[in-house]
Amino acid sequence: MPQYLLCLALGNPFSGLPWVGTLQSQRALYFRMRRLLPLFILAASTVLAQSSYKTVRVILPASPGSISVDLTDGQKIENFALYIDGMHGSSPIYRPVLLTYNMQTSLRASYILFVNDTSAPTAEACRAADRGSIEPAKKYAREHDESITEVKESSYTTPSGRTIPIASHMVDSKQHGALHQIDLHAFIGDSSNCATLHLSKDKYEPTDDKLFGSLIDRFITDYQKDYVPTAPDYAALAEILTRQKQSSAASVYTGRAAAIQTLARN
Repeated sequence: MPQYLLCLALGNPFSGLPWVGTLQSQRALYFRMRRLLPLFILAASTVLAQSSYKTVRVILPASPGSISVDLTDGQKIENFALYIDGMHGSSPIYRPVLLTYNMQTSLRASYILFVNDTSAPTAEACRAADRGSIEPAKKYAREHDESITEVKESSYTTPSGRTIPIASHMVDSKQHGALHQIDLHAFIGDSSNCATLHLSKDKYEPTDDKLFGSLIDRFITDYQKDYVPTAPDYAALAEILTRQKQSSAASVYTGRAAAIQTLARN
């Protein structure tokens, strides 16, 4: 894996940091962002309150692939981030991350998409690439009076019989009361992309597993390897970034939308 540069931490408390580190360190920082984000919910919700989208596609700026995110069942966008994972020649390798929160279920979901540069074109390889992030996350937890336990790798089988790899752990904190938060990652991988669904919920109970399963089922259905983004797809993400006052990142998507429109006219 290449060195990872946290170039655009969009709409989160780490924006503008000149930070360079390994993949594991970057994902530990992402873990930190997820843990701190409740402090910023009100501001983010206010910024995006007027969003009328029923569906948003998480898409890469320059290659096929899509995760379609349904926003009609209580999920609301909290944050959208665009990271640069490295460079391919002079071209950035992007990683879009859409974070949603459902007040009805108290569940956060992150939808993450990036070009598969792992060891193999499989979901297992995508999970393996993420495996090293747990130790930096544990270190961060210890430094903030939290603990990470019950670190597991397993699999999830859909009602139709498809099996995908998952990874999960529990986060407990005396500082934040009876936190008992579950963090679960579900992975899809192919010759083009790695797609990840990151679910987290405070005060986890085993009865929550049915809810998690339904979201994983939808994630598997809503990922499309060969989807070619349209100008409106790019424009939707550009609008979200503009509302978050991230004009530089928005220009990545507006540029793609404009290029498609120009080609259509010619």
